[in-house]
Amino acid sequence: MKNKKPVKNVMGVKDVVEYLGLSETKIYRLASRREIPCCKIGWNYKFLKDLIDEWIKSKIINKK
Repeated sequence: MKNKKPVKNVMGVKDVVEYLGLSETKIYRLASRREIPCCKIGWNYKFLKDLIDEWIKSKIINKK
């Protein structure tokens, strides 16, 4: 069984890929289109875990 690293509060693209289970290409595409909350520092995108969690919650569709 793999030891999982604790999720950091500030994450890079690879951390978000692992956290969300999406491809690196998809994360870059969402970030460049400003469809996912992030900031760009130099050439690197950074993501706050709390904002990613809120973003995920906003994407949930309630089916009743």
